Amino acid sequence: MKKIYSQIFILILLSFVIHINHVFGQKDTTKLNKEVEVIKPYRPNISTANKLNQLPVIEDTARFTPEFNYSIDSRPISSAFKSGPVSIQELKAEADQNNGIGYLKLGAGMYNSTYGDFFLSNNKCKNGSYGLHLKHFSSQGTTKLSKGDIVDSPYSNNKGEIYGNQIIGGSTLSGNLSYDRDVFRYYGYPDVIPVFSSLKPPLLGEKQQFQKAKIQVGLKSNDDSKNLLKYKSGLWYHFFDSKTGQQEKAIGLSADFNYQFEKFKGILETSYEHYTTNGLLDTTINTIDNKSVGLLKLAPSAQFSGENWVFSGGFSLYSVGSNLVGEDDIKLYPKIEFTFSPVKDILTLYAGINGYLQNCNYSAISYENNWVNPVHNVLNEDHQYILSGGLKGKINKEFNYKVELKYENVNDMHFYVLRSINQASPFTYNNSFDLVYDNTGITNFSAELSYVKDRDYYFLLKGNYYNYTPDHLSFAPQMPDFDIEGTAGIRLNAKITGFTDMKVTGERYGLIITPGENMKINLKPVYQLNVGADYELKSNFKIFGRIDNLLNQHYEQYTGYTSQGLRLIAGITFSF
Repeated sequence: MKKIYSQIFILILLSFVIHINHVFGQKDTTKLNKEVEVIKPYRPNISTANKLNQLPVIEDTARFTPEFNYSIDSRPISSAFKSGPVSIQELKAEADQNNGIGYLKLGAGMYNSTYGDFFLSNNKCKNGSYGLHLKHFSSQGTTKLSKGDIVDSPYSNNKGEIYGNQIIGGSTLSGNLSYDRDVFRYYGYPDVIPVFSSLKPPLLGEKQQFQKAKIQVGLKSNDDSKNLLKYKSGLWYHFFDSKTGQQEKAIGLSADFNYQFEKFKGILETSYEHYTTNGLLDTTINTIDNKSVGLLKLAPSAQFSGENWVFSGGFSLYSVGSNLVGEDDIKLYPKIEFTFSPVKDILTLYAGINGYLQNCNYSAISYENNWVNPVHNVLNEDHQYILSGGLKGKINKEFNYKVELKYENVNDMHFYVLRSINQASPFTYNNSFDLVYDNTGITNFSAELSYVKDRDYYFLLKGNYYNYTPDHLSFAPQMPDFDIEGTAGIRLNAKITGFTDMKVTGERYGLIITPGENMKINLKPVYQLNVGADYELKSNFKIFGRIDNLLNQHYEQYTGYTSQGLRLIAGITFSF
């Protein structure tokens, strides 16, 4: 197996020009009235899985460059709505709007919160762009738990990033170097867990710290290239470590090609990733061990198209090799998609079947649930097949819509649970999350509607209904039955803009496993509302303010971990 992997690795490395997703040329998002078109159903991965933020997150309030993301996540761990620019593209767009090369934002607010955001870019260069982005947000406040206890819950999020891209002939060379540092505590526990004397959860009050450094290099053919062969390729490396001693080193390369033949387009997607992680729990022998795993993906397909239809068919092959017993795997999935547009732009019908093997690597799981057991070793999820279909299009120039129905069958889907750590009463409970697995069917009905009016007004509204049917569990821990989220912005005049975000997450249930009867914990629905505005004092100077969690709800993200309440943030923005 190792010999095969080394040969494949060398073949890909020599044959393909390197590429990495997320570091392609910058998109122009400076126009609000751009047409939003969904090409195909979203293919989720765990690094983008939504979740409730552990505490409200401050983002920028000047958001008149919305980039609507028409995506439905198949792992709907509920998330607080994340407002403001969340990508280099949007940051660059704001710098363009200010007709300058960057900005500096400084703010402070309740819960001893501090906020800083610095962006610098040579955005006026025709053949490329280069930039620097630094960001900090921290809170030293406390949190009220569900049983009324007040606990310290300080945290901080820091990010630094240098990026650039350069047009070279008919290609674009891109690069990105980033560093993230997140610090927080294991501060929570549900009210059914007694916290006194020797019964305290082992990690209560302990600090956790994640650091991740990543470098990415990519090369892609430009969209306007007249060559029949189009490609995008890249190479990346990251190093991740935690305060609890786990480290992850990973490297990956990918190369995607499409070639226009006379009557059809041939498409080939390839990638290889290798992860080495130490300090994990090997459940087969119940000891701490190191893990080394390689993942290969090959996905060839052919695309045929007519005047108002597109059909593509192929397959995706995944191969996994691991040093741990029982984790080697080979999977083959169908990859078929069909779209039909009876009324151009107004109505498009689509349907498809596909699947994928989800790489549940250590760092991705740590970011998905900060309070997961530090020695976790999560099984990969086998998304055996995903049946999807729906319709999308435009009501008029300003209104876009999408309606979709999807059914997914997942083997070894993971769920987060709390567990007692001794076998006799009175029990001692962990307040870090373990995982249980079950084969699960997921039905997801979703609808989306957006409206953009010139540069003065926009809104986006999305809703999902979920039905989970695990084979053995009586319910799907932590998963909601529905969620609704929306955002809207308005330009009141030349100097004042405002926004509002809302997120409603349906009822969920947590699971606490004991030697006796397991406990099912009700997690109340979440109603989150954020509002904010900014005022332009001068052409390059603004003041901003925002209120997060306006309804002052101390909602639980995961069992026992509640959020801070209402929070006010205010600050200044200086553009240059």
